[in-house]
Amino acid sequence: KVLNFSITENNKRDKILTFEFNEYIQLNKWQENFFISPPTKKNIQKKINGKTLNIFIPNDLEKKETYYVSLNSCIKDNNEGNVLEELDCLFFENNMFDTLFFSGNLKDAYTLDPIKNAWVMIFNNNINDSLLFKSSPNYIAKTNKTGDFHFPNLKDTTYKIIALTGFDFIYNSDEKIA
Repeated sequence: KVLNFSITENNKRDKILTFEFNEYIQLNKWQENFFISPPTKKNIQKKINGKTLNIFIPNDLEKKETYYVSLNSCIKDNNEGNVLEELDCLFFENNMFDTLFFSGNLKDAYTLDPIKNAWVMIFNNNINDSLLFKSSPNYIAKTNKTGDFHFPNLKDTTYKIIALTGFDFIYNSDEKIA
């Protein structure tokens, strides 16, 4: 359980997200589960100190953006190994949150089974379709075990959306695409 959450800046103006828990914690499949949307250009660092998780986000964030940080299934307690399935936060780089949202459920077209751990990507509508697989998405989300995904921080505009089952944002012939 999260007891406290704060956002601060260091002397380099990097954002530091601090989560304080009621138990000692450890990482759980961080590389597979953690993401920030819109994606950042630089790597994000993390550090656990007992019951505290600090996430260091470099000072390259776009102004006038609302950022969504997903820590779903990234943390587990030390004693019993219970995974914290849902943990996320929003923060902004301006004085106003982007509050439009889009949610959905991704299913296999043939079996109607939910597709878990797929990347759902949103691109601005003005991008050429052939560039979708060569460009970074404007927003990303990941499906949970029931195939649900959520974008809580969208701007008021038109988008294109695609989904891939691989671990990167590049289409490979052995993965599913929507």
